[in-house]
Amino acid sequence: MTYLGIDIGTSGVKALLIDRDGRALGEAHEGAALVVVGFIAAHLLALVWHERRDGVPVAQAMISGYQYRSESEVTGEHVAR
Repeated sequence: MTYLGIDIGTSGVKALLIDRDGRALGEAHEGAALVVVGFIAAHLLALVWHERRDGVPVAQAMISGYQYRSESEVTGEHVAR
C-alpha cells in the first residue's frame, strides 16, 4: 500500500508517494501528470479513429460548435461496417 506524504525542505514543499516501508516512490504530481498525458493521448487517438470511421469532422465540430452529420444520418440509411 502506498501513502501520500509531504516533504517540507529547503527547496519547498513536495507531495510524495511513500510505500509501507517509508521509502519515497516519487513525487505525486509526476505520476498524476503521466495519467493526464495518457488520457489526452487516448482522446486524440479516439478523435482520429472516429473521424476516419464515420467520415465526420469531429475536431472541426468541437471548434465551430456545428454538428456535422454523415450522409447515412441525413438520409436515414443504415450502413453496415
